[in-house]
Amino acid sequence: MAEQTQVIQIVLIATGILLLFSLSVIIFIFAYNRKLAAKQSEIDHLEAQFQRNLLDAEITTKEGEQKRIARELHDDIGSRLNAVRLILKQPYTDHQRITLDEQITSISKSVRKISNDLMPATLDAIGLKRSLRELLKNIGETGALNTTNDLDALDKIQLSDQVNLSVYRVIQELLNNILKHAHASKVHLSAYRINDTAIIELIDDGKGFLPTRADFSAEGKQMGLKNIASRLQYIHSTIHFEQNIPHGTRVTINLTHK
Repeated sequence: MAEQTQVIQIVLIATGILLLFSLSVIIFIFAYNRKLAAKQSEIDHLEAQFQRNLLDAEITTKEGEQKRIARELHDDIGSRLNAVRLILKQPYTDHQRITLDEQITSISKSVRKISNDLMPATLDAIGLKRSLRELLKNIGETGALNTTNDLDALDKIQLSDQVNLSVYRVIQELLNNILKHAHASKVHLSAYRINDTAIIELIDDGKGFLPTRADFSAEGKQMGLKNIASRLQYIHSTIHFEQNIPHGTRVTINLTHK
């Protein structure tokens, strides 16, 4: 009888320990899930804030471009057209005729520049591949960078006009950043395709630059990164920076298309 009582006590103790252990596991899982939910909520908040920052950057970029173009039209072209109008209102000398011709030529160049800012003429006329090659050629001719490219894959990749323009502007911005900050001597731009994704890579041999996610939301000198992220988000594409071996930066742009 004593042995039976002892067995019952052992079973009860074991059962109690098992219940306490089960309760501890349940409490741990509950606390862990709450912590996980709180962390996910924080991540969602940061993601929403990041998306808002990108949207703000897109709006700011467009408004900035519109203000700059409006200012050029009003202050530059407007004032020169007014000067031409004044010359035409009265008899003018040969010297004034020469001045008038120079003014009209200068105004024509300014109009072409503004038009090119809105939509590069080469991009509309000859396509993305040749436009990028022309961009690289112009940089190479300045002696600032030795530029090479392998863009033939773009002939087999169909991208919309909006994607072409966004890619052109992003590459333009990246090249400007390299010229200003990378201390590089050469760059190589290439394109290839993996399944339904077009890949564009820009590699330089400079000091290297690995931006953080916060850099894409920063103001001031990092505004260009916000513009890049905003343009790529608009066309549902991504960008990735990594250290190039042995030095420099490799920038990869993934353009998902149908």
